[in-house]
Amino acid sequence: MFPRCLLCAMLSCLLVTSLGCGSGNPLNRQAVSGNVTLDGQPLDQGTIELVPTSSEQGVLSGGMIADGSFQVAADKGLPPGTYTVRIYSTETSAAGAAPPAGADIAPAQPAKERIPARYNSQSELKAEVKDGESNTFTFDLKSN
Repeated sequence: MFPRCLLCAMLSCLLVTSLGCGSGNPLNRQAVSGNVTLDGQPLDQGTIELVPTSSEQGVLSGGMIADGSFQVAADKGLPPGTYTVRIYSTETSAAGAAPPAGADIAPAQPAKERIPARYNSQSELKAEVKDGESNTFTFDLKSN
């Protein structure tokens, strides 16, 4: 009797474990990559956000832009659908020498956004993420 109960318990545990694992990608996330240029030159640094146009999608993602390229791996990617694309890049300032001891330090200035609002806070950019496709996008931005 004991071996039969043990066998049933083991089979029950195996069944519960296999049901709990489910799919590794329940939202059907897709990898996304691409290139970003500003006035014809690769954008040296920045961030990209892909925000769903429909509240039903509910997943936003993004990543860093370096040397004009970005990549979002599938595990952090986006379900198929239409997204508003927002691109940001602040001006970088060269770090100067440390001020002399006892010198007044000026307050830090807010970073200046290099990308026009029509590409970020008021973005006109869209991307259509498709199931099983390469989902590689190119965004050619103009500063004026």
